[in-house]
Amino acid sequence: MEERAYHQAVSNRYLDWFRQAEADLAAARDSLAAGHFEWACFTAQQAAEKAVKALFLRRGMDAWGHTITPLMGNLPEEARPGEEIINCAKVLDKHYIPTRYPNDHRLLFAFGGLIQPPSAVPCSLTPNGCARTTPKCSPCAGSGPG
Repeated sequence: MEERAYHQAVSNRYLDWFRQAEADLAAARDSLAAGHFEWACFTAQQAAEKAVKALFLRRGMDAWGHTITPLMGNLPEEARPGEEIINCAKVLDKHYIPTRYPNDHRLLFAFGGLIQPPSAVPCSLTPNGCARTTPKCSPCAGSGPG
């Protein structure tokens, strides 16, 4: 397939990426309601990543990587979100790896050297975390393109 045809075919998939982002957000809300905070954090990060990648595809651009903040920084200036959304992305980015792996070093430092599995560590979506202080960062916040 020639490069132009490939990019056109891939960019037409933006709606699939956005729909998957919505499904991931629903899963994050379900996990939050069930008290599975590590999965709520991870799937909320995945939802945001996929939504940003959908925007790239909609604009006919490629997006590589999994960290939301730099992805958004690579958008054209007119498509970049405001500071509030960037700050939420920074919160979600912190949960991409440590919420999945029991031996992640960030968990060790977060709890004064006590080794804890992700399921025992309150992420920022717990009642005392980001969801309380910045509700728009939470899977409890509204969804949709605007």
